[in-house]
Amino acid sequence: MSVVRDHPERLRAAPEPAAVPEPRRTRRGRRRVGRACASPNHEFWPCELSLVDDQVIDRTRMHGPRQVTDAYLLALAVGRGGRFVTFQQSVMLSAVSGVTPAHLTVL
Repeated sequence: MSVVRDHPERLRAAPEPAAVPEPRRTRRGRRRVGRACASPNHEFWPCELSLVDDQVIDRTRMHGPRQVTDAYLLALAVGRGGRFVTFQQSVMLSAVSGVTPAHLTVL
């Protein structure tokens, strides 16, 4: 991270050049996402839950931003009868109403 003066009275943090993805990598990633979305196994799930709905998520079980994201995605999977697949070992099943172990796969 470096500091850049972008205005005479203002400084801002800017990522190092190496941290900014190359345009070709971004294009490759978009193509891969496009192919995945075109698959007959893909189904779009709109963000239709509220993190402040105590009937869905027990916020007292979450202690950081990753837990908030994981709980939301797990609740979305429960609500849609699907499965949340993650690399995170610490997903709190107890934070989501109606969850069963079948709703979560940890790789």
